[in-house]
Amino acid sequence: MNRRECIAAVVGMATAAAWAQEFPARELRIVVPLAPGGGTDTITRQITEKLARQLGKPVIVENKGGAGTTIGMAAAAAAAPDGHTVVVNGDTVAIFEQIFANLKFDVFKDFAPVAYFASAPIVLAAHPGFAPKNVAELVALAKKEPGKVPYATPGVGTPHDLAGLLMMQKGGIRLNEIQYKGNGPALADLLAGHVSIGMFTISSVLPHIRSGKLKALAVVGDKRTPVAPEFPSMGESGLAGVDVSSRYVILAPAATPKPVLARWNSAIREITKQPDTAESFLKLGYETMVCTLEESAALLRAERDRWKPVLLAANVKPQ
Repeated sequence: MNRRECIAAVVGMATAAAWAQEFPARELRIVVPLAPGGGTDTITRQITEKLARQLGKPVIVENKGGAGTTIGMAAAAAAAPDGHTVVVNGDTVAIFEQIFANLKFDVFKDFAPVAYFASAPIVLAAHPGFAPKNVAELVALAKKEPGKVPYATPGVGTPHDLAGLLMMQKGGIRLNEIQYKGNGPALADLLAGHVSIGMFTISSVLPHIRSGKLKALAVVGDKRTPVAPEFPSMGESGLAGVDVSSRYVILAPAATPKPVLARWNSAIREITKQPDTAESFLKLGYETMVCTLEESAALLRAERDRWKPVLLAANVKPQ
């Protein structure tokens, strides 16, 4: 390192340290790139009050939905990189370049992961009139009648869609996949019996399963979930490796100083380690996650690398 580079590095470190000392200087904004009332919005609002106490400034949720969350993500990428604006989304943002054409941002160049903080188990649910009672019977039927079992998914690239692709690949089966624009329409058709099975976040189907309007074939994971421990897992049902959940990650504009990212991360980890946070999350159908900055970045990269071959095998193209 020459003298000029050394001076620039020292100035950069001093500036970052100064920003960290002054941060936060005003209210904080978490962009939720979806409409109010959905799962991402609900779980984010569960931590805003505690974040405000941890960080010493009000924390405002700004809903900015549209275009598969890409409008809100683009707005967050363009925000000042001073830590006062972050965005929350599912970690399927890692595969956005593989499912969306003409993106106005690059997830891995324009964002820095701040922290994973929650995950929602996914359930393979079935209409009660569907004959198979478990995953093994479903696989047997699908092999006997390839491409005939009507299966609902709430959209390309969602964790639910990815869980279905992985299940089909691991099970060596083909289903009649019907794409819906969101969980709501897909769930409505499953309840009405227009489709036989579907992948859903556990919180959206748990009341219907417990009332007998639907039945759970398996939770999508190698192990059972504490949210509904009575449901068998995919792993114990013969499909090890079909392990997918809706995981939520907070990201900041890429140039945000690392000390500021660390302040956010520390506050979020402190909140998600609290027993009352875990309890409130479980009541809503979520599990807490506690991740460092480095762990969050590694998880996001792993998500990208994990799904690339799955999407290629399924011939999924950017749209």
